[in-house]
Amino acid sequence: MSFWRTTLSVALSGCLLASGCSNKSSSHDGSGAAGSPGSSGAPPGSSGAPNDGPPPTGPTDAYDSGRKTVGQLSAAPDTQLPALPALSNVLALEGDDSASITFDPIDGALDYRVYPLPDDADITTADSGAVVVHNATYRCAGDRESPPPMLDSGPDIAGDAIRTQVDNQKLGGYQRALADATVGYVYTHPDDGLVPVYALGEADPNADSTCFFARWKESRVKRYTTSETERSQLLTDLARDDGTVFYVPAAADDTTTTIYIDDDKPGPPYLNRYYFPDGPEADAHPNKTPAFLVLKDTAPGAQPLMRVFYGNRCGWSHDELSVGKERFNRAYHQGDKLPSFSLHWSGLTKPTTLVVEALDSGCPYQGYLSPQAMASVTGHYGTQDFVHQPWITIDDARAASSTGEVFVNGQHEATNKPKAIARSFIAVTPQPHPKMDFFAPFTPGDTPETFTTVPCGTDNCYQTWREQSPTFDQMFIDVESGPTKDSGLFAYGSVLGELWVSYADVSADTNGKFRLTPVQKATMSDS
Repeated sequence: MSFWRTTLSVALSGCLLASGCSNKSSSHDGSGAAGSPGSSGAPPGSSGAPNDGPPPTGPTDAYDSGRKTVGQLSAAPDTQLPALPALSNVLALEGDDSASITFDPIDGALDYRVYPLPDDADITTADSGAVVVHNATYRCAGDRESPPPMLDSGPDIAGDAIRTQVDNQKLGGYQRALADATVGYVYTHPDDGLVPVYALGEADPNADSTCFFARWKESRVKRYTTSETERSQLLTDLARDDGTVFYVPAAADDTTTTIYIDDDKPGPPYLNRYYFPDGPEADAHPNKTPAFLVLKDTAPGAQPLMRVFYGNRCGWSHDELSVGKERFNRAYHQGDKLPSFSLHWSGLTKPTTLVVEALDSGCPYQGYLSPQAMASVTGHYGTQDFVHQPWITIDDARAASSTGEVFVNGQHEATNKPKAIARSFIAVTPQPHPKMDFFAPFTPGDTPETFTTVPCGTDNCYQTWREQSPTFDQMFIDVESGPTKDSGLFAYGSVLGELWVSYADVSADTNGKFRLTPVQKATMSDS
């Protein structure tokens, strides 16, 4: 019997001592604070054209890393790339050698990618509009890994306590239809006459599922408020700060309607929190109180505000509010079939213009990308064989491509030829990092250090390899055997300005681990 095995890959950008390890691939995934400080994009009343210049000043973002934020360019640079609609709210957090990018998702986009602005000589555009950038390296968003919830009146899922309810569901004494999911229209950008709406996750232990595995950022019960006083009190009470999630009119007029809140408390530990617009549903809630205003109808620059009720068998339930159809789809369906709303580019050594694109299909899977190539290896567990797919390098993938294009994090059909349906440009500059006791940049082109195998440090070294270089001490624990005697199935090296690490755990489900520590020791303060 043969099995394809799953292999883990880790990427680290820069490592520092005393301040911890900085994994610059980690960033806000774009599913929440669409209009947080530093936002740059289409303001109310615009046609969707992006802005440049300094990011607008706004409320504190829960995901603020302290790094400099830049917005997209207001116009495309001189390029042979064909004109397309722009994405909105494209933001980049600049690191010392990388940029973490978020954006408002595009309706219908199945993936996103980022790459440096290419030379015109490398761009080919077919009559169909399909664009090839010869020898390009794209970094794709890929699908977000997440368990699914139970859906509406659908079947139960073992180990899942959350049911998302939207279509033909009686909630709070009112029968909701799918059309009722849209409760109004809001903006993702600050502007005159608008106020921010903050989201704060309740601190009560029952405000999220207290059993099983299915939890998401959306499953935490939230308070949506425009009140600075209420926000401050909730933060004092240890609420989770989800930042600014959208902007709404500050004053009522003929274009606005009220969104109400009502907490139904059937008894501890349960609570049901509903958000709903003025109208028939509001009539079913005699104890409602106003929460904030929204637009009744769409307007230039506005997006639909949509809700999903998170029914929780193991805690509080609530209406989750999402801006736009794609964020709504994520909140409603979760799972691993929807793209992430963030991108990352590493290995920056100079000011660079990056191209950010929404795609009509997923980036193709070209093989398992690794810092070192390795032929297929077959592992054995009793009478079972575990066949590991071969590992290839970026150079291998490029050589096998008729166009030389490489899709890092491509997860979809190998025959896919994704076409951009929206495109924006953002100019990023590496920012100096603070003084550190220890820093390893993994700069592109650096000569790799030589690692030497050393004793693992214990009598029980089952499927464990420990190696040291002048700078690092690393261990691969519970790892599959490699292609040659006494070797392990692992690889490591600097790729695209990051440390890439690949390994396969032995015989599956054995919690294989990679540990990396600097040889240099930290000095702890005696105070």
